[in-house]
Amino acid sequence: MTLHPTIDSRLKNKSGFTIIELLVTISILGILASIGLRSMIDFYEQRRLRSAAIEVIGMIQEKRAQVMAEQLTASNACMSLDTSDSASPIRNDKGMTSGVIGLEVKTEAGGTPLPLCFTPEGLAYTTNGSSKDLLGTPLTLVLSSPAVASQGDWCVVVLPLLAQPHLDWRPRGQASCRLDSAQGSF
Repeated sequence: MTLHPTIDSRLKNKSGFTIIELLVTISILGILASIGLRSMIDFYEQRRLRSAAIEVIGMIQEKRAQVMAEQLTASNACMSLDTSDSASPIRNDKGMTSGVIGLEVKTEAGGTPLPLCFTPEGLAYTTNGSSKDLLGTPLTLVLSSPAVASQGDWCVVVLPLLAQPHLDWRPRGQASCRLDSAQGSF
């Protein structure tokens, strides 16, 4: 039994896609994938920077607890928050758990933070050579990384009362970090 030649030619013409249709489809999928991949990379880097900020908070809390437990005084009660300082626990070559490369820690005014120290009672103070100043206002550290420079920074706010650290997000373009009831938790 043979098929009618007209029916057989219609079946052959309707199967498959043209090369142009395939190229257009693949191009559209490639464009969408590249946009999605860039967004995922930005999100991942922002999360890593947040992890670094939480890690810094943990280091501050750990140092405060150590000073209180061991009743440390003077230089043993201080920690450097400068990433370029070889004595700092957050220096860039140490390899923080978060894996952030190029972490920058500045004060809100943009300067390098002074060492953060604790009294045996748990109060925080900064030291500049021989002078010591108890924290009368919150100490705000701004953590940034070149990988997410276009998005914003994480702020670690150390409150004067018992050196309580809090975390806050500062979008790019916002002048200062703020800590209110809606933000500041981690």
